[in-house]
Amino acid sequence: MSALQVHKAKKAGFFIKIIVENREKNQIFTSLYFHLQA
Repeated sequence: MSALQVHKAKKAGFFIKIIVENREKNQIFTSLYFHLQA
């Protein structure tokens, strides 16, 4: 792999990590929100 490909792969992995972490946090907040609404 070229340096550019490695850089792009790291960047993509970084964004995927953020999206997954945010999705997990959002699920916690959503379940908390519905729990408080109940």
